[in-house]
Amino acid sequence: MTDLPIACDLAPTDLERRKAGLLTALGSRATRVELTATGLEAEFPSSPELLANILEVIRLESACCRFLQFQLRAGPEGVPTRLVLSGPPG
Repeated sequence: MTDLPIACDLAPTDLERRKAGLLTALGSRATRVELTATGLEAEFPSSPELLANILEVIRLESACCRFLQFQLRAGPEGVPTRLVLSGPPG
């Protein structure tokens, strides 16, 4: 994989809007968040609506922060949805 710069392409106002909107709303729904050596892991209740929100965050963040990697595990009803976010050191 090519080394990508660790930089966000969003303008500061767009970044603040994203943090205040979609990212804050998604973070408030997490039942567990753990910082890891390479990023973070979060669990969410199983819900089709919440899964759609997580996928939207992945879509948006992949476009502006190309150095990030996402792993998403979604199971049947009652099994928490797990999102792993990682990136290069730094």
